[in-house]
Amino acid sequence: MLSPIQQNVAAGSGLSYKFQRLRERIRAAVASGELEGKLPGERALAKRFNVNAKTLSKALTDLAAEGLLDRSIGRGTYVKGSAPVTASQSGRWIIFCTPAQANSSLVEAIKAVGPDVHVHDERQWDLRPSFLQPFTGAISLDSQVPEPFLRDLIVRNVDVVTVDYTPSVFSMHAVLDDTFTNAARLAKALLMDGHRRFVVVEGCDDHQVAKAARETINRLAPDATIDVISPDEVASVDLTFGGSVSFLCESLQAAASVRARVGNFPGASIWAVGCTGANGESAGCFTEEQHKVDSIVSLLKEPPARPATVWLTGEFVTPREGYANSSHRPSHAHLVGAGMNS
Repeated sequence: MLSPIQQNVAAGSGLSYKFQRLRERIRAAVASGELEGKLPGERALAKRFNVNAKTLSKALTDLAAEGLLDRSIGRGTYVKGSAPVTASQSGRWIIFCTPAQANSSLVEAIKAVGPDVHVHDERQWDLRPSFLQPFTGAISLDSQVPEPFLRDLIVRNVDVVTVDYTPSVFSMHAVLDDTFTNAARLAKALLMDGHRRFVVVEGCDDHQVAKAARETINRLAPDATIDVISPDEVASVDLTFGGSVSFLCESLQAAASVRARVGNFPGASIWAVGCTGANGESAGCFTEEQHKVDSIVSLLKEPPARPATVWLTGEFVTPREGYANSSHRPSHAHLVGAGMNS
């Protein structure tokens, strides 16, 4: 009498590709109970079925797409429904943020999808172990959170994700806007559209916007000029200049400060990089906020085996009336034609 696997091989002998025949063999092994729970590692499975790694991977991918298997990097492959629920999936999350961030749309979006999220905006780190014990995931939006505190959370088996800043010790996950790439793409689009005078408004120590703009200008338009000021210096900007000027701002907040100062001054246009919702609040190159939320949630619900950094590139938001005052500005069609869209 043929075994379930032998019966399935006979029934599927007309399949054209080896991975398809292997897929049916594995399906039969799952149906018969020969394979259950967590499957052996891929090397062991390949040896067991006498196939190479590529053939096995294709077969497993097909079965996962059908819903027969669950595959996860760092956790392995399980028969559907048999994977253990991870601590991060069943526990609570805590968000460390500043008081100003506590009511932001990003925090609200995380609270809407996270499991019982607690927001801690008091900037106190001598928290009792009994207070921290229920939390299995932590999201740090505040770059001033002490890293020893975050490392202690990791020791307690809490998955930690820093957002919009990179920890100096790479022992935790991070989700970051790719500010340099976004600023370079924005500067390139403006240069291609004829802009030649730039003022970068940036307070960050690493000056990613200024570096990206300078590199892009030096490569594409050495005749262009660029000045760099901090957000605190916006009020001192000389508005008696002649011709047009483009303000490249490190954030929406910086763009708002410039807008309050510049108003509808002829020849001035205001651009920003950072993160924004679908409708946008300014013109520039932005990461969609939902993409950031999805990345944070993914790292906490399906934590990789090793610390991972997710870099988010942005898309262009074209000017709306009142945001970029100059009529000399890139159109959406121009950006697409220049290959600028993500």
